[in-house]
Amino acid sequence: MQWKLEVERVAPKLRITLAADMRDWRQHLEAAHSNSQLLGSSWPEARAALERLVGEVGASVEKIDSRERQLNSQFEGLLGQYQDTRQQLVAAQEQYNRTTEQISERNNELHRLAVALDDAMQQLDNKGSNLSDASPLVRLKAAMSSLKTELRQMELRIGVVSHNLISLSLRDKQAALKDAARKQQGARDAGITQLY
Repeated sequence: MQWKLEVERVAPKLRITLAADMRDWRQHLEAAHSNSQLLGSSWPEARAALERLVGEVGASVEKIDSRERQLNSQFEGLLGQYQDTRQQLVAAQEQYNRTTEQISERNNELHRLAVALDDAMQQLDNKGSNLSDASPLVRLKAAMSSLKTELRQMELRIGVVSHNLISLSLRDKQAALKDAARKQQGARDAGITQLY
């Protein structure tokens, strides 16, 4: 808000008023005539100086052209060699790029084959350790040994049970024979007592 007040205060001081002068265009016309006369009087000297300058510039340009032709003729062979060498460099760079790509592809293939070889070697090592690892065989032998022990224990139990069965059956037969003998003795005794 303060800047608006400042603009309003300073604005009248910034206005420029020019008084219209009627002789202004006439002064310009008189100045143009005097400048034209001055140019007309100094033109012959200036023209001579300009022609001399044109001659010097033309001579310098011709010297430069002749020197350029001379340098071109001197270095024409070198320029041809440079162009040939440049083409050879471009061809060698292209060959280098192709070879680099091929080397990169071969390195990738080598890496892939190395990984596959490592996998195959690891599988072979695992199979070899399984073949040379006698732990399954040891476990099988231990299982057979425990089976044999159990079989012996079973045979012993069968023997004990069969012995018990035979002994019981013999006892039963003996008891039956004794019973029969007692019955017969009792029958004989009863027959004898009846006889008496």
